[in-house]
Amino acid sequence: MNVMNTKENCFLLRDIQIDEVLGVRLFGKVYQEVSAFVELGRNGLKLRLFDSCFAPEVLEREWEAGARFALYTNHPEGDMRPREQDLRNLALMPERTEMYIVYEDECVRWEG
Repeated sequence: MNVMNTKENCFLLRDIQIDEVLGVRLFGKVYQEVSAFVELGRNGLKLRLFDSCFAPEVLEREWEAGARFALYTNHPEGDMRPREQDLRNLALMPERTEMYIVYEDECVRWEG
């Protein structure tokens, strides 16, 4: 996996897919609330971890036109339904952003 830190405090990854497997790889054994946005664009996949409670500081940004987006949210308590905070964070991202909810080795794509 080719990883590079960018000026936006994102990681640029190559040869990675947006899916449930990525969610488990990100948060599989993390026992605190945390989120990540993923932007798959022309230059590869950008990834940024952030505190779910402070999403506006991270998500109010310019998004690459035509890119694919995902929001990953870790639920260490095991509830696999989106919280209000998750839905607020999702609303800050571009339309058609996919949301994935992660708990240990389980990750589901929310079909809301």
